[in-house]
Amino acid sequence: MKNMSIKCLFGHKWNGCKCGRCGEIRDEQHDWDLCKGKCKRCGKTQAEQHDWNGCKCTRCGKTRDEQHDWKGTKCNACGKIRDINTITDQSVLSDIAQQHDEDCRFRMLAAHKLTDQTLAQAVYADVAKYCKYSDSMRELAVEVLTDQSVLAYVAINDECAWVCRPALEKLIDQNLIADVAKNAKKEIIRKFALGKLIDKSLINKVEVSQSVKKDVDGKIDIEKAVREFAVYRDLSLEQDKTLDEMENKLLAAGENIEVVIFEFLARCGMGLETTNFWWNNADRLVKLISRINSSKTKFHLEELVKVKHITNIWEYHTKVVAVAEEELKRRNASR
Repeated sequence: MKNMSIKCLFGHKWNGCKCGRCGEIRDEQHDWDLCKGKCKRCGKTQAEQHDWNGCKCTRCGKTRDEQHDWKGTKCNACGKIRDINTITDQSVLSDIAQQHDEDCRFRMLAAHKLTDQTLAQAVYADVAKYCKYSDSMRELAVEVLTDQSVLAYVAINDECAWVCRPALEKLIDQNLIADVAKNAKKEIIRKFALGKLIDKSLINKVEVSQSVKKDVDGKIDIEKAVREFAVYRDLSLEQDKTLDEMENKLLAAGENIEVVIFEFLARCGMGLETTNFWWNNADRLVKLISRINSSKTKFHLEELVKVKHITNIWEYHTKVVAVAEEELKRRNASR
C-alpha cells in the first residue's frame, strides 16, 4: 500500500479522482474527455466514446469511414471523395453521371459503368460539348460517342483541333462532313473535312465557300509562298541568301503570315499536308513565327508543341517541336 502523505493523515481532499493535497489517485469520479478516452485530471485511459452523427463526431469533429452522407462522389459531412470503381449501384452511378456540377472525370467514369447505354451516350455528349476546362476529357468523350450530329457539333465548334480531329474522323454522314468543311472554326479541320468528302456535288459547294488567303496587297498567294519557302533547297552557296530574301517577303505580309505558317505546320504534323519535303526549312518557319512576336505567338508555339502527342512523324518532332520548345524557353528566359 502506498504511504499516505502526512498532509492527508486524517483524510484526503478529493477533487474527483485526485487528492488536491497529496496528489493521490483513486479509480472513481474521473473527469473524462469522452472523445479522447482520457481523464483530464489523472490521465487514465479508456475506450473512446464519440457522439456520432453519421460519419462525423458532433463533439470533436473526428470522422470515420462509414455512414457517409453522399452527394455524388463527395460526402456532405466530411468531404471524403469516394472511389467510383467501388460503386456498383446503378442508381448511384446514374446520379453521379448526370450531375453537371460534378468533375467531368467522375462523370465519365460513372457513365462508363452504366448499363443504360442511352444515358451513357447522353453523358458523353454533354461532356464532349460543354466540359470546357479539360481538352483531354472532351477527347475521351468523343472516342466513345456514336451520335453523328454531336460529333459534327464538336468538330465544328470545339476550340481545340486535337478534339475536333477525332470527332471528324468518326463522321460517315457526307452531309455532316460537308457542314464541317464549310463551318468549322479551325481552318485545318475545314480542309481535313474537304478531303473526306466523296460526293462531287458537295465538294463543289464546299470549295466555292472556302476562300484562299492572300497577302495585304493581293500580289502573292501567302499559302503558296509558305510552301515554297518550306521546301526550298538548291545546295548552293546562295541558298541562305535566297532563303533570307524569301523570309523578308513573307514578313512583309504582316501578322497574317503567322496564322498561315502555324496552320501549315500543324497540318504537316497531323499528316494532312501533301507538300513533299516540307521539313527542309520547317525549323526556320517556326523561328519566323517567333520573330513576328504577335499577341498569339506564344499560343501558336505551344499549340505546335501539343501536336507531338498525336503524331509519330519524325521530321515534325525534330524540325518543329524541338525548335518550338527552344523558342518558348528563350521567350520565358527573356522575361
